[in-house]
Amino acid sequence: MSAPGILVTGVGGDIGVNIVRCLKDGPYGSRLVGCDMDRYAFGRDGVPTFLQCPSAGDAEAYERFIDGAIRAHGVKYIVPSSEHEIGYFHGRRLTYADRGVEVLINNGVILDHFLDKYLTVDFLRRHALPHPRTCLLEAYRGELGYPVVLKKRWGSGSKLVLVARDDE
Repeated sequence: MSAPGILVTGVGGDIGVNIVRCLKDGPYGSRLVGCDMDRYAFGRDGVPTFLQCPSAGDAEAYERFIDGAIRAHGVKYIVPSSEHEIGYFHGRRLTYADRGVEVLINNGVILDHFLDKYLTVDFLRRHALPHPRTCLLEAYRGELGYPVVLKKRWGSGSKLVLVARDDE
């Protein structure tokens, strides 16, 4: 019997590339399947099988894609690497478990608290841990002063970071 397939998502990103690097020399290396929205994804050459996928933001198309990959490649494990895909699978881990596929992500409590930057800061504050002074943009009334750093609440890493120097 052949080893089960492992699907690593987001192989064009640094996390996906490094997940593949960790797995490719092990017993499942020949059964790795990588996917990314970019057909020219950086990590596509690190996996024996590469598939271009739709955005996880299009849940219906993404689910059809994942189901097809599971069937076609004997996938038994999914390792999502981008925050968007982790969020997609977080809400559906039981669905995939019912299909005999294990999604390798953190438990729900961790994801509920730490995928959301505002809830992360709130958790740190409530546990008397160091944290940045933070508020939601819609609630901001100048209490932090300027300049102030603006970041998206979910995802983006260090992309789309803005510095506001005044109300304008």
